[in-house]
Amino acid sequence: SRQQGADAERIEKERDAKIEKLKNSGYKLYWIACGKDDFVYQSAVTLRNTLDKHNFKYVYRESTGGHTWANWRIYLSEFAPMLFK
Repeated sequence: SRQQGADAERIEKERDAKIEKLKNSGYKLYWIACGKDDFVYQSAVTLRNTLDKHNFKYVYRESTGGHTWANWRIYLSEFAPMLFK
């Protein structure tokens, strides 16, 4: 419907404004990690495409497997040291 289209457009504009605000805030690190079998994998792909559209710098780590403690431990061991650089 016309209303749904307007709502989707408004949501995209709000999202884009938030990304630009974060981009210009002086952030030092934006880190994304996802397993190829994770239930949020497609959302991570969409997020990266959106961030790329805004030339938003981020670090991306993709691994095998899904949303598991094994992956979380790997990600944490890689991500935590970056917080102190």
